[in-house]
Amino acid sequence: MNDVYCARRTVCDMFRVRGYTVPPDVEAQTPSDVLALFIHHPAKLTIVAMHEQSGQLIAALFHINVNKVKEKLGVGCVRQYAHIVSKMGISRAILVSYGLTPLANRELVSPGMTLEPFLFKELVVNILHHDLVPTHEVLQGAERVEFFKRFKLDDLPHILNTDPVVRFLGLQENDVVKITRPDFVAGKYILYRRVVSSAFTTTTAPSEPNF
Repeated sequence: MNDVYCARRTVCDMFRVRGYTVPPDVEAQTPSDVLALFIHHPAKLTIVAMHEQSGQLIAALFHINVNKVKEKLGVGCVRQYAHIVSKMGISRAILVSYGLTPLANRELVSPGMTLEPFLFKELVVNILHHDLVPTHEVLQGAERVEFFKRFKLDDLPHILNTDPVVRFLGLQENDVVKITRPDFVAGKYILYRRVVSSAFTTTTAPSEPNF
C-alpha cells in the first residue's frame, strides 16, 4: 500500500509543476486515509486537478486489483478508464499501474483523449528532487517568442518524449526545454532542447550547443 500512497504524493507534485491546483483534501490525506479509500472506496483514489490558467481538468487514475496483486492493465480496462474520464469532460489523464499489456499500450492515444502511462515504481519518488537531475523549464509565452527571434526550432538538439523528466512534465512534441546544469567554471551551464517523438529520426540531429 505504501507504493500507492507515494505514487499519489508524486502525482500531486507532478500536477503542481504542470500548473494545476491539487484539491486541499487530497494534499492532506495520510497513508491511513489512502488505505481506507483502497479498502472501502477504491474509485475515490482518483485525483482530479484544474489548471490555474486554462481551467482545464486533468485526472490521475490508479489501477489496483484487490484480488490480484500487481495485475497488469489490459485493453478492456484502458477503454473503461478512457470512457470514465471522457464522461467527466476530461481529455487528458495520468494512468498509474503495475504494467500494461501490449494491446493496452496501443489504446493509450485515441482521438480527443490522451492517457499518460506511469508505473507505480516510477512514482515512488519525485524525479525532479534527485541530485543528478538538472533544472528543466519549458519555454512559454513571451520567453518562447523572444527565444525564436534568435534561434530556429530545427537548429536545437533533441530530447526524446520518452525521457523521464519530459514525461513527468507532460511536454509535447516541439516544446522547448531550458536545462540549467551546474558548472565548476561558469557557475551554471544552460542549454536548450527540442522535444521530439521517439520515432523521430535523430541521425542528423545537431550537436548540443551552449546557447
